[in-house]
Amino acid sequence: MILRILTAILIFVNLAYPGDDEANKILDKVKSNFDRVKDYEVNIKIKVDVDFLKMPASEAKLFYKQPDKVKIKSEKFAMIPREGLDFSPASIIKGDYTALLEKKIKMDGVETAVLKIIPLGDHGEVILTTLWVDLNKFVIKKVETSTKTAGTFWIDMHYNENSLYPLPCSMIFSINTEQFKGQGGFKKNIEGGDKQKAGRDSSTGKVYIYYSDYKVNKGIPDSIFEDSKK
Repeated sequence: MILRILTAILIFVNLAYPGDDEANKILDKVKSNFDRVKDYEVNIKIKVDVDFLKMPASEAKLFYKQPDKVKIKSEKFAMIPREGLDFSPASIIKGDYTALLEKKIKMDGVETAVLKIIPLGDHGEVILTTLWVDLNKFVIKKVETSTKTAGTFWIDMHYNENSLYPLPCSMIFSINTEQFKGQGGFKKNIEGGDKQKAGRDSSTGKVYIYYSDYKVNKGIPDSIFEDSKK
């Protein structure tokens, strides 16, 4: 009930706030910028840093195709939440929502817009998403998402200065491990690890993802995304 009241208040403030149109224009530019990427494949290296989860670094190949097809190829790969791999604006900003421009700040010396994205209705998992958007290149630099059952997670994205496309070179996916464990998040979203150690002290768990050797808009057949087990 409290969450519904809070959401209603935020929506009311958004409708009355003069920055609403500007927030939507910023989001449109972010989406338009990423729409230049029709597909890509890239090599990824993943390092998991969670106190109770001991895992070696993993390597895999990631395939993406508009609008929302994602495929990972690796013989030895520990799954992490989808939000940590699919960084397209469509995966972060989806469904019906209202947007609010909270403020503009300098972040790493770059003018950055801080946007609040409030989903409409109460059927989805996400309660509130905050985006930090680079106003020079119109890429998402940081994401904070609060969910109903898996707590809050953060994504920090870094880009090569001379990249032709809005594709990150590295990303850090952070979670509050105690909050995430309490809702069964690791059990559902990360395979492996010692489940008997799940009661340890809280900390921030991090997943580091490094991207290399992008191949963009080369044409990827739909067959790549078919389940090989079928």
